[in-house]
Amino acid sequence: MLAFNRLGRALPELQRRLVPRLYGRVEADTFPVQYRANTLGALRTLAERAGLEVASLAAVPDPTYLAFNGFMFRASVMSEGLMPRGWGVHLLGDLTRP
Repeated sequence: MLAFNRLGRALPELQRRLVPRLYGRVEADTFPVQYRANTLGALRTLAERAGLEVASLAAVPDPTYLAFNGFMFRASVMSEGLMPRGWGVHLLGDLTRP
């Protein structure tokens, strides 16, 4: 999705057309995204710097994320199988204050 966000920033007109079609929301409901903590390691480091303990942290695969049609769903399922362990579309965690 990082590539799509960069493309969207580079081509605002494309984003204006795609967002309503793909997500069913108006352009005013979209915001520029800055990925700064998009790995498990980065999240663990940031949690430690903030004085938090990681109770749980996992990458969650989601082949439906880009499944706009049958072909894309099958391609997403295949790509999930090829991604390194610990990679996923969503990062889910529980941080606690000691």
